[in-house]
Amino acid sequence: MNGLFFFINPSAGHGRRMKVWNKVKRELERKKVLYRSFYTEYPCHAEILARQVATIQNYHLKTIVGVGGDGTIHEIINGISSNTNRFFKSWKWE
Repeated sequence: MNGLFFFINPSAGHGRRMKVWNKVKRELERKKVLYRSFYTEYPCHAEILARQVATIQNYHLKTIVGVGGDGTIHEIINGISSNTNRFFKSWKWE
């Protein structure tokens, strides 16, 4: 796995984010890019999902993409920052 993870909030933007995600997904599949995607189902779900993925990946996450609004991004950051020392040691700022 190349470490490309998408967290999608299908409710964000009154469903408009799903249109964006569908375009991205088609392009990823066309280029045969390996990725994992997770859909949120309720408030704070992105935080739970991000924490689980970060733990399973031992905080060696290459790329995290939030498809939603600022709340979705906030939740993802909260989820991956539950163990900031481990995560940010492997984080590469670009």
